[in-house]
Amino acid sequence: MASFPDRKFQTWQFTVSLGSLLVRSPRGSDGQFNVDIMFRGVRYMALPLLFPRGLEVSRGDASDYAVVAAAVGDVVEPQKVFALVSDGRRYLVDAVVCVVDENDLEFSESRLVWGDWGSAVKVEP
Repeated sequence: MASFPDRKFQTWQFTVSLGSLLVRSPRGSDGQFNVDIMFRGVRYMALPLLFPRGLEVSRGDASDYAVVAAAVGDVVEPQKVFALVSDGRRYLVDAVVCVVDENDLEFSESRLVWGDWGSAVKVEP
């Protein structure tokens, strides 16, 4: 689980070819790092554009699995369902992997598709 209660996040980038999703909290004028939450192998996502009041990322629970299964019309693998919680609301992503990375990339740069995820931390249960 990863928690960032004092950061604002945005749904930043999605690439169809690899089913890759980036949710980012961009660095501010104070020089802090970007916080990137990256997913690969995305099969389902239900997210807002903005998460203005912090974000917590964790594995989904049984009720989340049921929501995703109903939405995709298929069985889901519980270890592939992730919950993004912001302002008391749960948003779900069904993906093969989720990692969290702090970096100093420029505004338009991203490691989403071809970047090295070696320094990123995998979200575990």
